[in-house]
Amino acid sequence: KEIRKNPSLDHYEVLNKYRKKAIVDQIKIEEEKISFIRHEECHQYYGYFSQVNFKSNVLVFTIEGGGDDSSATISIAQNNSIIEKYRTNRAMLGRLYRYVTLLLGMKPCQHEYKVMGLAPYGTEYHGKKSLEHFRKFDEVKGSELINRDIYDDVYYSSKKALEGQRFDGIAWGVQTYLEETLKKWVLNNIKKYNIKDVVLSGGVAQNIKALQVLKKNHKINSVWAGPISGDGSLAIGAAWSAVKNYSNDIILGLETIYLGTEISRKSSDVEVSKISKKFKILDKYSAKDVAKWIFSGLIIARCEGKMEFGQRALGNRSILADPRKFDTVHRINKKIKFRDFWMPFTPTICFEDCNRYLKNDKNIYSPWMTMAFDLQEGLADLLPAVVHPADKTCRPQMLKKEDNPGYYSIIKEFEKLSGHPVLLNTSFNLHGDAIVESADQAIETFEKSDIDILLLGGKAIIRNSEV
Repeated sequence: KEIRKNPSLDHYEVLNKYRKKAIVDQIKIEEEKISFIRHEECHQYYGYFSQVNFKSNVLVFTIEGGGDDSSATISIAQNNSIIEKYRTNRAMLGRLYRYVTLLLGMKPCQHEYKVMGLAPYGTEYHGKKSLEHFRKFDEVKGSELINRDIYDDVYYSSKKALEGQRFDGIAWGVQTYLEETLKKWVLNNIKKYNIKDVVLSGGVAQNIKALQVLKKNHKINSVWAGPISGDGSLAIGAAWSAVKNYSNDIILGLETIYLGTEISRKSSDVEVSKISKKFKILDKYSAKDVAKWIFSGLIIARCEGKMEFGQRALGNRSILADPRKFDTVHRINKKIKFRDFWMPFTPTICFEDCNRYLKNDKNIYSPWMTMAFDLQEGLADLLPAVVHPADKTCRPQMLKKEDNPGYYSIIKEFEKLSGHPVLLNTSFNLHGDAIVESADQAIETFEKSDIDILLLGGKAIIRNSEV
């Protein structure tokens, strides 16, 4: 109402006034203690301080559908200070990908990763016309992303232009356009600022294939994107920004990804007791037992320790299986996940073995499944359940022993049986559900699926009593 009465009012000032009122009314915090941190600044701080192998002098790019006032920014981060050099609210990369997701019959702001996974099945033959359309949106001029102003909108112009085009060609076209535009923009700014280490944040930074393109370029020393580079990490970025701007404390960054709920032994025992007559229960199990079960072809759910932060299950709320048999993919989809046929599963690889498995000349560390890699020659055929069937890439979790000793020991025991320190790892949930968090959710998901064994609170719940 205020804006309709006075169109010259700043929309964000009006919105923040009501946000502040709600906080005062509901949480009873004094109004003078409330401050607002810009959306883009949260992305910048999160991207920079989430680095594991921390580099103090980097270029920070944010790229997304939109924030408070921009859809793309460039900043220089030096000595823990971030100075923004460029912003635009007219870059369309994130918005275009969002609306193509909708045009392909998927959920925007949720299923963009499915478009990315579909893209390698397309080819220039089927995607050329789509790519030509997408190239009419943004172009890189020097260090800037410039909208060509050819279309008044994204959705309807694309719907008309892409009518009759094949779905995989459309996905190939938008992914190719994103990769080539992002690469040119980043390289031009590397040349301008003479900084070769790159951090990306914002929704587009979750595109693991685009990050791989940047990683492969010889003009770039390193690439980093934190887990949940999208809006799910804004609160962490806000906290780090506040620490930097309002205190003298040191920001430590993400020392671990296991930041969530830890299931107590008591709560898991209570839930397990409820199903003790339906399933075989082992009061304890070893890493060797789990490796043996996986090696024999069983599908295991592991719900132990603290829950991971982010979209990726990283061993503590995971479904684990043998990566050597492509049939594993079909079995998991049939038993539990019911995911789209074109979407691959991912591997966890013990860190010290990664160079034997991944092409990674720059030794880029990717502990949280944020980047795609090519496998060393011949390994895609040996580990077909954890590579993309079309382009043979994988999205690995590089696991150090100190990060998750229990999970690590299972993989090492599996290596003794199979010769590979690698497991298939996908999130423990049914299709469309959130990753399980609690003991009761773990058991409910186990009962609704055909998972063979559930590891919970130190116990093993076994579906088939003959195991």
